[in-house]
Formats: sequence, structure tokens, C-alpha cells
Amino acid sequence: MTTTPRTYGIFALTFHGLTMKEVSELGYVYDVKWTFNRNARPERIFAAESSSVVFGADKTDGLKLEIRPMLDGQELPSILVPTTLRGDLTLDTNGNVRLGSRVSHEALENAGLSTSVFLNAGFALECTVSDQPTLEEQTEAQIQAELGALPLFGTGEGQALPEVNTDEVLTEMSDAPDGPPMTDTGAPPSITLDPKADGEDLPFPLDDGAAD
Repeated sequence: MTTTPRTYGIFALTFHGLTMKEVSELGYVYDVKWTFNRNARPERIFAAESSSVVFGADKTDGLKLEIRPMLDGQELPSILVPTTLRGDLTLDTNGNVRLGSRVSHEALENAGLSTSVFLNAGFALECTVSDQPTLEEQTEAQIQAELGALPLFGTGEGQALPEVNTDEVLTEMSDAPDGPPMTDTGAPPSITLDPKADGEDLPFPLDDGAAD
């Protein structure tokens, strides 16, 4: 049975740390470490078969971070900021899919986001391979709309936030994720996990954003 490749997906992310660096021609950038959030609402949970839409969106400049800022305990309208993948998707020993992405400091500034606001926001990865959804995606979007869920298409740009004057704290993380890669080979995606040997440290300790 042939499955039509998806052209759109949006997957909840959990933030684990970032490194700020200066890159020629790009200026200052943030290399961010994430895992896909397995406790999100069903339509935003990443599955192995969704890796093709993530890689496809990255190849066509269709990746964006959906940033949901918090201010005084209130969630503000979401903001979409371009991002690119850094390395492969990998799996840690807890079964979480890890990934890295890069976002420019200029893009955050243009959206009115300071680093401190960014660090306290909620996140998702929006993946758009094509502007034309497949029939399966259209049906899924219609079902979600009928159930009263948020639409899967046309999330739109949110309003920019004013700069917040708070101390900016960066958590140093290594540039590239470890672990078995999930690369875009054209074959059906799969995830493999090597068992943890006795006395071996975990390759990716999830300790609330602590540094590697």
C-alpha cells in the first residue's frame, strides 16, 4: 500500500538548552536543543512516519518555530520564526526523539522577542513542504475543525511582542545531537536504539535544560 507523503505537520517541542554564537554572513544565531513533546494533544505528537515531512520542509525552507510567549502568566498569540535543522533526528534511551535547530538573533528581534521571553515560551515545529495539502490532510483538518480543535492549516503570524528588560541567561549545549540518526534516505523512516551498556552514561540527560 502506497502512502501519499504529507505536506504539512506541526509538532510540539520541549526546550532543553541553547548556544549563542556568531556566524559569518548570518550574524548571531542560537543553536537550540529540543525533544518532541510526547504529552501534547494528539495532532501535535511527532511519530516516526512524520520524519519525511520534517526533512522535506527543511529542504524547501518550510520550517518555522511556533513560539507562544508567556507574559505575567498569560499565553500571548503565537509568533512564527524561520528555523533550520542542525544534524539528524536521534533517539535517546528514554524513547524521546531529539533534534537541533538554528534560529537567528535578528529573526527574534524582528519578531519583538528578547532571549528571556524566548526561554520562557512554549514551542512547536511547523513543517510546510507544499502549499497544497494532500487529500488525507484536508480530511484530517476537517475532522479537527468539526471536533472544535485548532485548525491544522493557516495558523498565521502572531503579533510581535515588546522587548522585555530582564537578564538574558543562556544555557550552553553542544552543537550537534548524539545518538542513532534518522536521515532522509527516501526509504520508510525507522528509529534504532542501542542498549545502554553497564556503567555507561546516558547520551542525552534530560535535566531541565542543564548543559551537556
